[in-house]
Order: sequence, then C-alpha cells, then structure tokens
Amino acid sequence: MTEKFKMSLDALPISINNYLKYKVETKGGHSYPKQYESQESKDFKKYLRNKLKKEIKSQGWDINLTSDKTQHWYLELRFRLERAGEDTNNYYKVLMDALSGYLYEDDSNIHARTHRAWIDKDNPGFDFVLRRVQYVGLFDSKKQREEFINSNCSSCRFFREGKCKVLKDATDGRANIDFNIGSKTCEKYTKKKGK
Repeated sequence: MTEKFKMSLDALPISINNYLKYKVETKGGHSYPKQYESQESKDFKKYLRNKLKKEIKSQGWDINLTSDKTQHWYLELRFRLERAGEDTNNYYKVLMDALSGYLYEDDSNIHARTHRAWIDKDNPGFDFVLRRVQYVGLFDSKKQREEFINSNCSSCRFFREGKCKVLKDATDGRANIDFNIGSKTCEKYTKKKGK
C-alpha cells in the first residue's frame, strides 16, 4: 500500500464560476433563490471519478489512510492551462468535491495548492499528487512529537498515559497557552513526585 497517489487528466476541472447555478422557486406566494449543481459540473465529476476508480485500483490506494483528522495531506496540482490569466484557485472546489469519498473521506484535512501552471492550449489538463505532510499538529514531524513525549510528557504528572490536554491540543493542531509553539516546550510541565 502506498502513501502517495498520483493521477493525470486530459481536461481541466470546472471553474467555481460554473459549479452552481441558480433558479427561482415560488412557495406560498414568495419567491426564493435556489442553487443547484450545473450539468457541466456533474459531467466533469462523472468523467473524473471513472478515471479515478481505475487509478485507485491500479495503485492500490486505501481511502482509510486519510481518515485520521490529526494527519494532514497535500494535494499538489500542476495545471496545463488553455490561456494566460486563468485563475487556478477557481478549480479547487469542484476538484476537491469530486475526489471526496473516493480518494479521501472528507477534504477538511486536505490542503490543495498549485505547484506549477503553464500554458498548453493544445493539451489542457492537470495532474496531481496526494501525499502525507510531514508535520503532526504543532509538531514539525512525528519524530519531533515522539521526542517531546519522551523528554517531557513521560515524566510529567499531567501526562496520564497521553490524556494531557496540552499534548492533545498540540497533536490536534490547536494553540494552547501552555504550549510554546516556537520552542516546542510545555509551560505546564510538572515533574512527577518520586521520579
């Protein structure tokens, strides 16, 4: 099983500008705007998901890798654009929604970013790599987190087998007044008695 997923597509995603459409519905004599997904967006998602299913099978991808909410992932994109001036940020929403439920369960821990973009009017499209980030919460790496636990937490009276609020917040990526982000030290540290 791999912790990196790569894919290329010979079409550009649908822009956020063409993702949702609006219509007016009348209810009880009052008019309300209602949004719905455009047919263009539905067609793109279907096309992408058909290709995606084949790639998932051939690469042996496991969606469960992305289920840990404390672990973040980069979705690094390279775009071959049709013309100059296209905004690659407009492609993220439809693409992220199309991949959701197939490549990852939920995009809340996925960070999309454009790695590179260039003009290729004869061959527009994109490719991407989904890969695990190195950091874990407020720690720069898993190794740094483990070292923090070994040198601080294990001898602290608040550790309680990993139930320490400061450690939990730091692992979840939440700022805590008792955790110094710069020096990666715990201000609440109190040595266990008798140790």
